[in-house]
Amino acid sequence: MILAGHQDERARALAKLLPYQRGDFIGIFTALNGLPGTIRFLDPPLHEFLPADHAQQNELANKLGVPVEQISRRVHELHEFNPIWVIAVAVLGSRSRNFRNAGPRESLKRLRRCS
Repeated sequence: MILAGHQDERARALAKLLPYQRGDFIGIFTALNGLPGTIRFLDPPLHEFLPADHAQQNELANKLGVPVEQISRRVHELHEFNPIWVIAVAVLGSRSRNFRNAGPRESLKRLRRCS
């Protein structure tokens, strides 16, 4: 999802993540057992999910079958020099409706299932 270049690629990647997300929400709500909890739906520092080290970028590129330049370029594009979280969340949410909607929608579905 982080390496997706277009909205349709991002939607396909999010669809692959959906089963994991569903399992996570079921686990969270089951563990909470009716107690209150907080779920952060947007975590803007996406570059933190990609390796900063060139050797690790090379390893990831080989594993994914993509050019290492694509990974290093994405790390550079996503890097935040002076993050302002409220603005970052708003920008990320406004750029990707699919990403913005996936967390809340799935959490509500799983909450209903666990209650």
